[in-house]
Amino acid sequence: MHLNCQKTGQRLLVKVGLSGFLSFVVALLNNFDNPFIVQSGNSRNFPLQNLSSDHHLNKFSAMKRHNFNSGPSILPQEVLRKASEAIIDFNGLGLSILEIGHRTPWFTEVIEEARALVKELMGLDDTYSVLFLQGGATTQFMQVPLNLLPVGGQAAYIKNGIWGTKAIKEAEVFGKAVTVGDTSDRNHSYIQKNFTVDEGSSYLHYTSNNTVEGTQWHSLPAAGDTPLIADMSSDIFSRPAAFDKHALIYAGAQKMLVQRAPLLLLLKMRYLERRVEISPRFWIIRDILKRPPC
Repeated sequence: MHLNCQKTGQRLLVKVGLSGFLSFVVALLNNFDNPFIVQSGNSRNFPLQNLSSDHHLNKFSAMKRHNFNSGPSILPQEVLRKASEAIIDFNGLGLSILEIGHRTPWFTEVIEEARALVKELMGLDDTYSVLFLQGGATTQFMQVPLNLLPVGGQAAYIKNGIWGTKAIKEAEVFGKAVTVGDTSDRNHSYIQKNFTVDEGSSYLHYTSNNTVEGTQWHSLPAAGDTPLIADMSSDIFSRPAAFDKHALIYAGAQKMLVQRAPLLLLLKMRYLERRVEISPRFWIIRDILKRPPC
């Protein structure tokens, strides 16, 4: 089972990595030209020539380097090799993956396989849709209530750290965001599991892993019949989880999935029927599903 998941994951990394387009290529080439080691806990880069001796330099030069920072994630060599080949000549077409149109059957096959692999890894059926979007996970602080919070309605939020706090702030622009769990009294150093969600709430939003504060949900929040929405940016695919118990999951893909890539969003389709009155049509998920990926 583990080996099958690993192979599926590597195939997904290739597909999503390819759909990351130019930013992925630039980052990849830069890493070849400027190898570095990143210290855990901050964003300072340490050039190899600053190491104390030639012995250490030769030792580290022969090793696979790892970035222990919050992102980007490290990719298997097989994934990097296949992505590099596709950048030069994609599937023998004589064209780079960067040079084919996103409406062509060649790229449609790439994105559809990536979507299928996501569902396979997460154990989701076809009642869920998989989207790769621009803007990063932070845009979902706005797009979730825009699509799922009815006019005059309310949504429940858990404030377990900086990302939950930001999500609440954006939701308040669109309607009533009720904080049902708040751990700010102890600087978000624990997970509050005892809270009550009003039956009239459109959804319950939580952050599965709080990177800044160092806390993580090990079981699902008790939402009752209220649809559950999760920001899984920093722990998606890191462990088995009850993904099918969620109405919507989103994650900034660069931390846990690929090096540079769009936002990953999974949505149970029936919840899109809840909101109708939206003015900026570009952000309506129903309409996004009708457009080819780009």
